[in-house]
Amino acid sequence: MLVSTLNKTFGIITLCVIIPLLFGYNLPQGADIILLVISLTITGIPHGAIDHIIYENNCSLKLSKRHLFVKFFTPYLCLISATFLFWYFIPELTFWFFLLISAYHFGQSQLYHVHLSESSFLKTSLYISWGVFILSSLWFYNWNSQKATISSLFSWNLEEGKLMYNFVKFTLYSSCITTLGLLIYLLKNGSISFKLLLQEIGVLVLLFILIRVSTMYLAFAIYFGLWHSFKVIITEYNHLNDNSSKPISVLAFCKSFLPFSILSFIGIALLLLASKYLVAVITPFMLFLVFISALTMPHAFFMQGMYKVLRGTSKPRSIDFVPTI
Repeated sequence: MLVSTLNKTFGIITLCVIIPLLFGYNLPQGADIILLVISLTITGIPHGAIDHIIYENNCSLKLSKRHLFVKFFTPYLCLISATFLFWYFIPELTFWFFLLISAYHFGQSQLYHVHLSESSFLKTSLYISWGVFILSSLWFYNWNSQKATISSLFSWNLEEGKLMYNFVKFTLYSSCITTLGLLIYLLKNGSISFKLLLQEIGVLVLLFILIRVSTMYLAFAIYFGLWHSFKVIITEYNHLNDNSSKPISVLAFCKSFLPFSILSFIGIALLLLASKYLVAVITPFMLFLVFISALTMPHAFFMQGMYKVLRGTSKPRSIDFVPTI
């Protein structure tokens, strides 16, 4: 099964990162940021750069360029623009909403294989609790290193023991308990096998250890670049092949990422350049987060269509493109 194979493969790679850290072998200063940039370049940004192809593939009829622009690009660009406006006018609400959408999106990419409808409240709850556990772990166990970033935009009291600290701590524990409880319940009603239950618990434990023993940038590079983005890319590739009259080469598939990936890189570069010359109060990392959120909102919305199709079909995957080690 593809999901099981990916869990095992990514698990081995993650262990290869964790074990040296447990024995005190740390990366040189700044190497974790370099690895994060590499992961964003190779898989992080590209995994959302073919949303239009996924959307067109999910349509029952072939769309003309005009209809694709009206039905996909117009709402996509409107969602991006609206996100920037929301950040400007109601930044705190936008921040929490972005985290909620990200949590759902992360959980969905990991657990879409669970045998429940994508519109199921139970499945939605599982997605959110899984993603919240990952995000709250990243925040809580990197608390001091994130103070300056968050404080550059919000005037929150981020001292340990205060309200925000205790809120994130409570969210971490409650999301962990909720996720485990939901997985066990799904095992009982037959929505997930015992083997996959153990694998998913193992994934959570592995990612938790990674977050605890590494820096935030390294942990996010491994999780976002590998477990999320690369997994989505593999899912996209198999999804397109399953609905294509002839096999799609890996090279042709990779080339399809280039146009909008390059546009995204240009946008990020211009944003960071503007922050430097305008002497922006907001830190570059926070500006980067704002930009990524603007891309994430429409991406998560349109990817919902792909996952609905995946759960609505019973035919096996015609091509399983998985990394080899």
